[in-house]
This record gives sequence, structure tokens and C-alpha cells, in this order.
Amino acid sequence: MTNPRPLLAGLGVVVLWAGAFPAVRVAVPQFGVTALSFARLLVATVVLLALVPLFEVELPRRRDIPLILGCGFFGMAAYQLLLNRGELDVPVGTASMIIAAAPLDSANRVPARPAQR
Repeated sequence: MTNPRPLLAGLGVVVLWAGAFPAVRVAVPQFGVTALSFARLLVATVVLLALVPLFEVELPRRRDIPLILGCGFFGMAAYQLLLNRGELDVPVGTASMIIAAAPLDSANRVPARPAQR
């Protein structure tokens, strides 16, 4: 018999990811865009910090900290703020489709490499 854990983990990720869009739609009017973004990032930070001892994560090098902070701001904080604000105007299903299609759009914009001879 095959191990069901990978399938269950995958299903859990899909349900949590899909559930985030309607949850944002419900929560933004109650908390506001900035407060909800902060709360989501705070929860993620606490969970990840709790996992650090379990996986023996090394501290980043000092020279990498500005890059990490930049990636955190543009990759997470700006994403959260823009998503939460956007869901005030865009239907939940449309928002989830736009987010899901973003990697395809990004991959489509990468120029093809010339063939090597």
C-alpha cells in the first residue's frame, strides 16, 4: 500500500490555499487591508520560527540580510497588501485565477535562448 501522507499534504495545501481568498474577502472589511496583511505575516513568522529548531536552520550571513529583507518586503508584504486591497474590487474566483496564472504569465515573458551550435 502506498503512503497516503503526500496526497493528504497536497490536498491540505490546496484547501488552505483556496480557502485564503474567501477568507480575505470576509476579513478585509473587518480588519482593514494593512492590519490583515500584518496579521497574516505575523502568523507565518511565528509558525516558521517555531519550526527553526526542528530543522536545524542556519542563520543567514550578515551580507545576505538586506537581500532577504528586500525579498520579504516585495515578495511577501507588498503581495499581501496588494492582494488584500485588490480583493475589495475583484471577485474571489477571479482573484484566485489571476494569482494562479501569474507564474504562467511570468514564464511566458522570459525570452527564449538562442539555439547553441
